[in-house]
Amino acid sequence: MEVEQSGLLIADLWADETFLATPELPQQLPMCPVLNLKEPNMVFFFLSDIVFVDGHIATKGEYVLSLNMQSKKVQSWSKCPPERSSEFSPSVIATEFCA
Repeated sequence: MEVEQSGLLIADLWADETFLATPELPQQLPMCPVLNLKEPNMVFFFLSDIVFVDGHIATKGEYVLSLNMQSKKVQSWSKCPPERSSEFSPSVIATEFCA
């Protein structure tokens, strides 16, 4: 199987209409990429909306989003339940992962 290599600038992701159409998604750096072995152009990322409150770090929300690296578009996203985002963190390489 041949997969075309491509990249995406974070600024381009944040400026894309599919990202902007979901105002809940924070403009934070994507973390923990997970490749989909059945759909090689799909990559899943975690986003954490972290803020400082009274000198402490607080999490406003955590999200999983699927990104089509060929079209450079957000395909889907989901907000993680409060205090349960660690359940979404991959501990092994996934072949199927849903946002």
